[in-house]
Amino acid sequence: MAPRYGAALCEKRETLGWGPWSVKEGVRYAHAPTLALEQILALRVHLDDSTETNGPLRILPGTHTRGVLTDRELQDLDSRIDSVACTVRKGGVVAMRPLIAHASSKSNRR
Repeated sequence: MAPRYGAALCEKRETLGWGPWSVKEGVRYAHAPTLALEQILALRVHLDDSTETNGPLRILPGTHTRGVLTDRELQDLDSRIDSVACTVRKGGVVAMRPLIAHASSKSNRR
């Protein structure tokens, strides 16, 4: 489960709560503060069926209420909370808060 939440930005402006900054493949990123992330609703539109065997999004339920987690907090929660696979039929939509601990597993289809 990934604890970091970065935002791609056109230019670097020092703003309270944003950072640390990094550059990946020429694009500037800053870690977003909890206040900004709490206001976002991400939508995943599925172009194909999402099943247990093709690498579905997995979440740790309820973790979106805990703010930005450290690596240690995330590991602790991952060992105590069972992850849930978000399987969706082709054309379906998953709505999620980015603060929820989430990851995608690798597909085990051949």
